Amino acid sequence: MQVYYCSTCGKRIPLEQIEEGKALEIEGQMYCAECVEAQTPVATAVEVEVVPEGPMYCDRCNALIEPADLESGKAVSAGGQSYCAKCTAMYLPLLEALKEKESHREREEPVHHRRRTPAYGMRTVASERQAEHYAPAGYEGYEKKSSATAIMAIVGIVLVLIIILAVVMSSSPTHKPRDRGGPGPIVQPGPGPGPPPGPDRPRETPKYVEDPRVKTAIEAADSFAEMNPEAYVAIISRYEQIERDCNLSTFQSSHVAGAINATIQKRRNKALEARDRLLKEADALAKKGDYSGAIAALEKYPDNLKPVEDCWGTVQARMDQLDKDQMATMVFEALVPEVEKLKKDKKEEEGIAKLKKFMKDYAGSSFVTKAHDMLTELEKIVEERKAAAEAAERKAAEELAEALKTLRNSAPLYYADFTGKDFKANMKVEYKDCEYPHKGVQGDYVLAFLKLNASATFEFNLLHEPKHAILHVSHVIPFHSNETGNVILTFELNGKAIERNKRYVLGEADEELKFDVAKKLMKGKNTLRLSFPSGNVRWFLQQVELRAYHEGNDIREKEKSAAEAAAKTAAAQFKKWQADEKRKIENERKKLAKKFERGALPALKPGKYNLLKDKNLKGWKVWGEGGEWKMENGELVGRNNNLAQSSILATNYRRQYEWQDYTLKAKFRLENSSEHRFYLRANYPDKKDGMPEGMRYGGQKGDIPLGKELEVAFVVKGNKINVFVDGKENVKDADIRPEFDKGFIGLQLGPNATIIIKELTLELKR
Repeated sequence: MQVYYCSTCGKRIPLEQIEEGKALEIEGQMYCAECVEAQTPVATAVEVEVVPEGPMYCDRCNALIEPADLESGKAVSAGGQSYCAKCTAMYLPLLEALKEKESHREREEPVHHRRRTPAYGMRTVASERQAEHYAPAGYEGYEKKSSATAIMAIVGIVLVLIIILAVVMSSSPTHKPRDRGGPGPIVQPGPGPGPPPGPDRPRETPKYVEDPRVKTAIEAADSFAEMNPEAYVAIISRYEQIERDCNLSTFQSSHVAGAINATIQKRRNKALEARDRLLKEADALAKKGDYSGAIAALEKYPDNLKPVEDCWGTVQARMDQLDKDQMATMVFEALVPEVEKLKKDKKEEEGIAKLKKFMKDYAGSSFVTKAHDMLTELEKIVEERKAAAEAAERKAAEELAEALKTLRNSAPLYYADFTGKDFKANMKVEYKDCEYPHKGVQGDYVLAFLKLNASATFEFNLLHEPKHAILHVSHVIPFHSNETGNVILTFELNGKAIERNKRYVLGEADEELKFDVAKKLMKGKNTLRLSFPSGNVRWFLQQVELRAYHEGNDIREKEKSAAEAAAKTAAAQFKKWQADEKRKIENERKKLAKKFERGALPALKPGKYNLLKDKNLKGWKVWGEGGEWKMENGELVGRNNNLAQSSILATNYRRQYEWQDYTLKAKFRLENSSEHRFYLRANYPDKKDGMPEGMRYGGQKGDIPLGKELEVAFVVKGNKINVFVDGKENVKDADIRPEFDKGFIGLQLGPNATIIIKELTLELKR
């Protein structure tokens, strides 16, 4: 005797139900009477509408419905709901059989005896709309009746079903999806319904009835996973959608979770296998230097395995490293010969810098080790060379110290001494914008550098190159009125800088400078040039001395004799320079006189002269703008309304630039003053808009009392000047600068000042 079990609830089907036709067999599956009655529709079935347009998805399993299935009738759309071919094929026969059975019973039973059983739905089956929603295509329901009895029966059945559903839900464990962070244990589904319970095994009443549509959706996902085993993302997505949207039994929940975890674990195993295989292949190619092939091999990593982030990340990191190694290979191959050439040229420092840059740019590359080995080799060479150089420097310093000790007490071989009134030197000297003899602030004679870029050039001859040589330069930095005096100096020997643009400050600079110049000297003619490119004071040079040490007494004597003979030549050259300078100054004065003495009075002969006798100030010339000079009541009144520039009233006689010795007397008083000075031995300016220059005596604002009449006398003779104020000697034997050895007289009035001169007489001697 064959025993049958219900495919829905798993209960044994009594033979009586089969004989009476209450149990049905549909497509090889048996359904008990209770399950058949549960699927009986409560409302009129809607007609199936085939909708071929636009993408459609099954309202049960969410699978995409193919247009061809809609056209062929395998998939249907009914009451605004759509069902795929699989769901339609699964439920349509059952509903057709139920329809036929109901039709047969309607014909046999009166209308008021017909029982209407609510259809089983996924969530609830309490309304007509829900019944239509879940009715597959091809089902035609019964017509609703509106009698009160039918309505009460339906309401009662619905209430009973709700109570049963609540009991089942409360007894069923709440399902929570498993964490997808990693593979978990795979829960194998338990066995299906077994044989009917025996006498020792009482029958258990099921607390939960699985939804056949959920079962179908799980079967569809299982089928998809079997047909597409490597579509991991799609498989997981299907199971997760079932887990999210469906009310699963414990068995179904375990099955879905197990399927998801199994898929994740399978994908991970595949990813690990692909990673290890491709890395091994890439490493083999990289060892052969085929980095492009290695990168191409890693690019074969399957796209469907990339969600396994740790495996894909390892592959990506290796690809980046191979790409860097490939670039490092090309750079290093070009760098090696370049570094070798620098090593050959003894430019190891440049090679070290290039290797360090390579190691920084390609850190982590396999070539960094090779670059480090080359770097170590170059650094060793540099250290050895540095040690050798330091040893040589120490030896040279010891020899130089001994030579300095010897040369310190020896006489200079070549020298130029400017500390006396008379020139003493055995070197040829040429000057530019310099003055000698010039008396310094402390009364010592010096060579004065008068302008910026002034220079002095010294020439001397050597018969042999000395082993040691020391250059001594003695100089003075005068004090500045507003700040500490400072100069910028440049010393050059044979065109090579001994010192360039070095700043010397008063109080911080040595008065005697010493330079080791042995390596810059040469046999034959040598040239030493001292220049003054910048500074806020004039620069005063006192002495230049060259002390040289030659090996061998005979050589020393020959050099000494040659230097002594050069002294006479140097003296003659200096006298010639002085004469040339004097002639140059005279020619310049004559040239300027022709330019500025137009309208001048005739030249004065030696004698006494009243310079204020002409009320129209003939014999005078005003220099500068804003000054007003005129005679008022026999007195010379000067007013300067210019707030920025001085006004000068100077004599205007022919050949006055030749005035040399004279005495000037004046009686004057200041009404208001910024400054006032007397110009003695003044010279014409070398520019059209310039002002006369000369020896100036007077004072700034506050130095001369206002409103008080003063009597002054200036005695100018040779290169000396004496000044008397109110009969008392104020300045005695002051030196006159060489460029002011001759010149005329001038009166300077500062900005916004007024002076009244009562007497002004000149006694011209020559």
